[in-house]
Amino acid sequence: MNVYSKFITEVRSYSHILEKPMFAVLMSEESLVRVLDIKEDRFKVEVRMTEEMKEVNKDYFGYGFLVSSNFLMALNIAALGHFTWTVGNRMFWHCEHIDHSGKAEQILMHSHDVPLTDEKRLLTEEEVRNSLIICGSLLREAEEDFRREYLKGIIHLNAGFGDLVFHREAFANFYRAFEYFVTTRVLKKTKLANEVKELKEGMRLMGLTDQFCDEFVSLYKKRSEQVMHAQRTPRTIDVDDVLKMKVFTDYALHRYYRGKADQWLEQRKKNGHSEFLNKGK
Repeated sequence: MNVYSKFITEVRSYSHILEKPMFAVLMSEESLVRVLDIKEDRFKVEVRMTEEMKEVNKDYFGYGFLVSSNFLMALNIAALGHFTWTVGNRMFWHCEHIDHSGKAEQILMHSHDVPLTDEKRLLTEEEVRNSLIICGSLLREAEEDFRREYLKGIIHLNAGFGDLVFHREAFANFYRAFEYFVTTRVLKKTKLANEVKELKEGMRLMGLTDQFCDEFVSLYKKRSEQVMHAQRTPRTIDVDDVLKMKVFTDYALHRYYRGKADQWLEQRKKNGHSEFLNKGK
């Protein structure tokens, strides 16, 4: 493989324990997406661009972000977990501080992680393989709005900045991604006349139980009363509610894209091709 450039980002796991053997499928030198430097709670993703691909993808950084962000999204969906980019310097506040003596200094306050209390479980090889397959489906998706909304939810979920947390924003991000997806993909509609009734219908079409649907109703009430309106003093949105909303979204996306991927892989096998993201086929 004639590699022209590489884009490397670090991903942190808040829901799963990571072990190197589980990522074997993504450690091949022939893969366009590789996993490196695997630790218990984080790893690096390397997105490669070949000489041939650069002629099609003139926006190198856009290509690297698109593939790495879709892989991050696919891993969340496949494992029903919480994976996000390492915080780094994604937000900061700058000020000039002058003390009593008149001495000036520059202050930078960086964003920080908001700890989550989820118990971790071991990430499986099957979940990694499914994430690779779902990533292929996402990359073939022309619609970008729900992908961006989902990724904003991932970033908001555990981001903190000073005394600010973004659970309310994360809840809204996941809800919008879920509603849009169920409406357009499952129900194949452009507008809902009765949101709760029709979204529950969409969930049943995906095979969700009545208990699951009833849980959604409670989340919908919080969406209406606490998240999308501000006519009264808002209550704190619990991180558990955000994670529940994320599970609904992950389940819907998993059911849809895993099915689409199975159809696509079957067609590739008939054409004599290998799995997604190997050898650039």
